[in-house]
Amino acid sequence: MRNVLVFLFFALATCQIPCTVVSSSVDPNCFLVWRFNMYIINDIPEDIVVHVNSKDDDLGNRTLPLGGSRDWSFCAPGWTLFRGEFWWGSKYISFNVFDGYVDDNCDTKSLVHRTRHCYWLIRPDGFYMSSKNNTWPSESWHFEKPWP
Repeated sequence: MRNVLVFLFFALATCQIPCTVVSSSVDPNCFLVWRFNMYIINDIPEDIVVHVNSKDDDLGNRTLPLGGSRDWSFCAPGWTLFRGEFWWGSKYISFNVFDGYVDDNCDTKSLVHRTRHCYWLIRPDGFYMSSKNNTWPSESWHFEKPWP
């Protein structure tokens, strides 16, 4: 019995430091759900107007110059829906920038950090999505939607 107690003492003592690091990296506002960091990046040499909203949150309009980005974070179990509207001169398109499909294509699901990253890149031929913010062109970007 004494050996078991000594083992438990050392096991808990050695776990103290790593367990503290892991617990401090978890957002207390996202307990038991994923934290999503969303990014929309303009790669067109003209301004793009972006409007993002969900059922509960309206993030408003944002004008993005070349290289500009619109980003936001939220905690959700994965079935949250964010809609994006995009204006480029006379062109307009509206689609889901976050839903179950986008969730499946975001950064890997780490059970430790519970934070996922989703990137949208706006280009002259349309919209690309990636789980990583690699420079264009890169195999990580995959084509999702054309401009109408």
